[in-house]
Amino acid sequence: MGRPTELTKQYLIDHGISNITKDGRVFRKDGSEVHYCVAWRKTRYDIQKYKTFYVYDHDLYLQRKEKFPTAGQKTVVLSRAVYAWYNLIAPANYDVDHINNDSLDDRIDNLQLLTRAENLAKRKGHMNQYESSLVKDE
Repeated sequence: MGRPTELTKQYLIDHGISNITKDGRVFRKDGSEVHYCVAWRKTRYDIQKYKTFYVYDHDLYLQRKEKFPTAGQKTVVLSRAVYAWYNLIAPANYDVDHINNDSLDDRIDNLQLLTRAENLAKRKGHMNQYESSLVKDE
């Protein structure tokens, strides 16, 4: 999937999103609920699953729809969108992490920002370094 890009609440609003609930349901300006799909990505640690949905740049779509049916379409990871909606921004240099390690649980109270190093350390095979730092802090 590569490095995450910066995502803001204003970007989501500008691309037709009117509301995101605390449990991760996304609604368009016309009141319809956005359907998500589950994407899979194999890493060297495990297989990651996460929810994604599409937003559209309507002007770009109208300009290029004849040749490119998916013109203006951008994939957004749901966890980043939920975090950005309630915190105004999901910065590009941070990962949005699932506290309970269930990548399909996109409730706002299950999301936190971590650096890439902290997120990698939290994964299987690297948990001792991350967890030991948490235990020391308590």
